[in-house]
Amino acid sequence: MYGVYDWHDRSTPERDRFMEFLEQVVVQRSQARHPEIFRAASPTERVHSFAPPFLAVHGSNDGLIPVEGARAFVDRLRSVSEATVGYIELPGVGHGFDLVDGTRTAPVVAAVGRFLHHVHQQRHSGEVTSVV
Repeated sequence: MYGVYDWHDRSTPERDRFMEFLEQVVVQRSQARHPEIFRAASPTERVHSFAPPFLAVHGSNDGLIPVEGARAFVDRLRSVSEATVGYIELPGVGHGFDLVDGTRTAPVVAAVGRFLHHVHQQRHSGEVTSVV
């Protein structure tokens, strides 16, 4: 949910601030000095044909992590993955919506449940279909 898929992107002031947060708090290393750590942690760098089933959920008005990153990640994953890749984009919704917007949280939780049920059923039946 509202994931960071590219640990290299500094294209906007918000992304630059977020990358500073990753450097200082999460990774505790400089991206410039340790690009390999950021590359290894970046989901966009880990896309491959045998990736596990994946569901991305993102709001169209996420000011912290722009929705374009989620769209690009999902497109890239769908182009190579043999597993189910689902995507839910919530119109007009911002980052952390599930913490402040109960009207959207319950339907998203239900959709996540359906996705997980579908993946579980796929594993037992061996069929691959689209779910979201």
